[in-house]
Amino acid sequence: MKTISYLLILFITTLMTQTTKSQDSKLENSMLWKIEHKNHEKPSYLMGTIHVMCKEDFTIKDKISKALRATDQLVMEINITDPDEFKSLQEAAMGKQKLSQQLTELQLAKLSTFLKDKMGMTLPQVDNFTLSTIYSLSIMQSLPCTEKKMYEFELSTLAKQQGKSIQGLETVSEQSGYAEKAYPTEFLLQQLDLSDEYKKMFPLLVTAYNKENLEELFAYITNEKYMDVNNKEWLLDYRNKNWAKKIPAMLEEESNFFAVGAAHLVGETGIIQLLRKKGYIITPVFN
Repeated sequence: MKTISYLLILFITTLMTQTTKSQDSKLENSMLWKIEHKNHEKPSYLMGTIHVMCKEDFTIKDKISKALRATDQLVMEINITDPDEFKSLQEAAMGKQKLSQQLTELQLAKLSTFLKDKMGMTLPQVDNFTLSTIYSLSIMQSLPCTEKKMYEFELSTLAKQQGKSIQGLETVSEQSGYAEKAYPTEFLLQQLDLSDEYKKMFPLLVTAYNKENLEELFAYITNEKYMDVNNKEWLLDYRNKNWAKKIPAMLEEESNFFAVGAAHLVGETGIIQLLRKKGYIITPVFN
């Protein structure tokens, strides 16, 4: 069940969300940004993550460790260290109704073929899962390795070792609600058909991420075949605006290290631009 929860985190915080680019909001190539304000004595930091990658590709750079040590609290999209939230993750992986009772005969046939040909599984093995959980499983299979690392787990471990508190910007229940609206059944089935494309793209994403090349990274993740306007609204814009309302209050209390999916940093509705409009000075950290 822990594995399914891990996969669900990957799904509901997926990078496959669209960003809006403009020359005014073009960002330098860094995955770490310093947040400063004239009324705050200590700076805070904002990190863009790619949620999961192969162990051999994974690293926490010195500048990340240094920034985390300098802050009082780690804040992630959800607090995966909260037992209640982790239990909610486990429950969210399972459907309220079996897939065989939800999908049409045509959809079931399509899903069964995908499971057999691409995952070596059968419908009865996954019938109690949500379709989004199966989608997460398929994304996980796009990584060419068996041992994987996740930034959220590694950062939370470091924060605990340093005696820091850990918070979330939203709850599992909220994220699951957004994901349900962002990924209707037909769209998810279409994405499953693109499983071979995901396998080709993911190594490119990882390479761009580790080079901190934002332009290259977003050129991949904004491909129209992986997203639509509905995805962008519920997985990116709506959530960013909510977070931009919560973050200032958190910054008033203490310095924070925010770690969210890299797609949330970019564009006019990205966290960086939204906070700049509120008077925060946000600059890239290169080393």
